Amino acid sequence: MYQYKVIASRKDYAYFSRDTLENHRKEYEQEQERWKRLAEERQRQCEVRDVESRLLREPTPVLAKALHEVETARNVSPDSPKSKAVDFDLLELLLPGYRSKDSKDFNRPTKAPMYEPLPGPGWFRLLVIEPWCADNDRLRCHLRAARLDDAANKYSALSYCWTQPVRGEVQGLVCNGLAIDVVENLRLALENTRYSTLPRILWVDALCINQNDLIERATIQWKWIGLAAGIIRTNHDELINAYRMPNLYNAYLISRLSTHGPLPPLDVSLLSLLRLTTGFKTTEKLDVVYALLGFLNRQGESSSSGSSSETVKVDYTLSESELGISVAESHMAQPRRPLSFLSDAAGISERPTWSPRWTHKMVSMLDPWSLNDDTNAFNPAKGLSFKRSQSTDPKQLNVEGVQITQVAWQTATFGPREDFGSIMTDLIRMLHRCHGGWDIWNAPTMPVVARTLCGGRDRYGGRAKDLDHLTTEFSDIIRTWLRCHPEEFAELSQALNLERPYSGGRGMTWVDASETVCLGRRLFYTTSGHIGLGPGEMGLDDVVCILGGSVMPIVIRPLGDCFGIVGDCYVDGVMDGQAIAAMAQGKSLCGLVPVNDANRQAQLRYEPLQSRLITFC
Repeated sequence: MYQYKVIASRKDYAYFSRDTLENHRKEYEQEQERWKRLAEERQRQCEVRDVESRLLREPTPVLAKALHEVETARNVSPDSPKSKAVDFDLLELLLPGYRSKDSKDFNRPTKAPMYEPLPGPGWFRLLVIEPWCADNDRLRCHLRAARLDDAANKYSALSYCWTQPVRGEVQGLVCNGLAIDVVENLRLALENTRYSTLPRILWVDALCINQNDLIERATIQWKWIGLAAGIIRTNHDELINAYRMPNLYNAYLISRLSTHGPLPPLDVSLLSLLRLTTGFKTTEKLDVVYALLGFLNRQGESSSSGSSSETVKVDYTLSESELGISVAESHMAQPRRPLSFLSDAAGISERPTWSPRWTHKMVSMLDPWSLNDDTNAFNPAKGLSFKRSQSTDPKQLNVEGVQITQVAWQTATFGPREDFGSIMTDLIRMLHRCHGGWDIWNAPTMPVVARTLCGGRDRYGGRAKDLDHLTTEFSDIIRTWLRCHPEEFAELSQALNLERPYSGGRGMTWVDASETVCLGRRLFYTTSGHIGLGPGEMGLDDVVCILGGSVMPIVIRPLGDCFGIVGDCYVDGVMDGQAIAAMAQGKSLCGLVPVNDANRQAQLRYEPLQSRLITFC
């Protein structure tokens, strides 16, 4: 390729001048860089074509806006094969006369009101974005109504973060001939999706739905689109790590649930979906619930998960607590686990305390994660059927239950791992108090505390099966901590059997399971001698009860003539219906922890259990 002058030669060697060699090196590096850029550009173009083809194959076209992952089609002429991305029949329905006869130019429509009333059911609005003309060209678009049937599979849907950090001032665009202001992330998304020479038809919820019209928001059928579903199904981890976009996980989850993917859809109920989407960020707290309703109503819930979503109506005039009551009422109409929503109850600080909430939930679920498989689920109410008495007050709940015990002692609320020292101190003191001595290694309460701190679950959220393994790991962690902090419990450290071998770090399995479950909760024992793990808001004298149809024991608190829900709890020794079985035999139920008979609460330990109607407010 290059011609160089040979200064001198001897056999197989060639000698070049220093200047010639330097020029050769520079030219070679420049050529290598040029070929590298060409290869990168070809690779980028291939990726863009691949993404575009996958998006166009979606049953409902999905458009991604993920920091320029998808290049918009630039310089596409109306006569080119790529013009099929625009359905001109739909365009003519939306904007009659907008496309000129020669198909090369577009006539700007006249001004129109921003939001005209929709003609009737089955109608929605679409956004037509005018072609891009110049770098400083102002974004212009048009909102028009269309029938769902006429527009099916003929438009793209743009989904973006519902809550976006403020980055600069609001930005303007022209819609229907009127200047309007939109947030920056929406304007940038629209700019990066418009074509150069063709209009583009989109559905964007922030513009196509009149956000100020609560009736319209409740009437429009919510449809989960899923942000960049085609990309996220395969590259979600890389995108999340690279761009930290909060709704990428949201979209991946929903696209995984969708029937449009190659994988079979997950069979989940409305309640399970609400728990999965607890961390979703939204401007309106009701948006997630209503979006999931539309999602479930669109693809239909299976018979195993029940159709609780069908009785919940979209109504933006409701408060968050009223919507929670509506979801609870629909769930209580189902035969399967009708009171499982109490694990999501608002808590003692809000009214009604039994109304479920899914925003700002800081603690994990105690109910083992098993989707709709009840084989390994807890069943503390086994043998106690769900019975409800209707109340004249819609904010009261009257159900049958059994008050089994009261809280006699509790630790501080478990915080992050930084509080491990204080947590371990409380645990050792509890073991000493329960056993009545420092020989805690052989105490029968050791395995009880070990599995209680895990909530009876394994590190994956399912019900733990190897309980002996949990006890061994928990014991090893205490021994290791005592060796590092012998001054905390000198007597116990001296009596420690140093010859007992450590299990080789397997305790991380117990740590993984317990850390998730314990965060924001308290360890406690009761007047009946049971050890449990309850909500951080619980207090002494709170009552532990089991309700027919519930999936976990519930901590409740007297509030005058009714009770308030504090939260669900795990109580070792009652999770498989033992308390209900004892009640059927006219007996009381006692745990392993000895209770001082001088305690004013100790008499509750020996009272036979009985069911009663409990009123919650």
